[in-house]
Amino acid sequence: MALWSFHLRRFGLEVDYKGTAVDQPAFCIFGPMGSFPLVAEAYTELTIMKFAPAITFQPFEKFSFGPALHVDYATLDLRQGSSAGYGVGVQLSTIFKATDSLSFGISYTSPQNVNHDDVADFDGDGTLDRLKLESPHQIAFGAAYHLNNKFLLEADLKWLNWSEANGYQEIDWDDQWVFGIGAQYKPFFKLTLRAGYCYGKNPLNTIDGFQGPAPVSVQGKTMPTYYYETFRIVGFPAIVEHHVTLGVGYEFTPRFSLQAGFVHAFEKSIKETETDMTGQPVSLKSTLSENSVDFGFTWRF
Repeated sequence: MALWSFHLRRFGLEVDYKGTAVDQPAFCIFGPMGSFPLVAEAYTELTIMKFAPAITFQPFEKFSFGPALHVDYATLDLRQGSSAGYGVGVQLSTIFKATDSLSFGISYTSPQNVNHDDVADFDGDGTLDRLKLESPHQIAFGAAYHLNNKFLLEADLKWLNWSEANGYQEIDWDDQWVFGIGAQYKPFFKLTLRAGYCYGKNPLNTIDGFQGPAPVSVQGKTMPTYYYETFRIVGFPAIVEHHVTLGVGYEFTPRFSLQAGFVHAFEKSIKETETDMTGQPVSLKSTLSENSVDFGFTWRF
């Protein structure tokens, strides 16, 4: 079996600065860590395209397994121009068919690390720095139940190791459990319709009351805490929790079929209140919603 898929994510961001309006000139503070603007502004655009060719084997009637190669092409823009990179990983999966109606599955996906060069001047020395972002270890469990030849129900549980992934570890993400349920209906032999829902708690921690000028290090680059929090909360707010999915598949021949899917993540906001570089009160707020489109084809040998 071969599979190709495409994922696109966009981040909706907002800065709420109290004390100095964001449309005023950005005055600079000079010191041993270089120069930084008094007003922090953040912009993030992250796009990921995933190619996942896979092969499956069925050595026994009730047991099948197969590996997949994951190749990620990712671009990141932090308002200094787009920086592209590749990441490679593997996915190992197996399915056990307990009865004619009930099946169980488990899969493991390895980390996929992407280096984004020259994306931002984190330490204020006038040189654009690299940021490493890593898709984390993932382990997934699932169960599927066939009501008849037309209806299928499925439930899945996935664990993502964000707390040890490059980039996300440094910006204080927690590991995440994601629960999903889905249904599939075949109105006739060649057409398949799908719908689902999943929930995953926001992995991004928030901290109130820290001191803006205090230094903090991210991947070897030191910056004031105020800019670190702006980067975390405003620049990387993957905070959505509730998702709905729709999908369709069509089998042109017994060997070849096409699949398409759509995911919508409902809007969520987070907010921190701290002090800026001069000790004045400041609020950072992020709002995010997501849409993802998947295309795939399957060829059975």
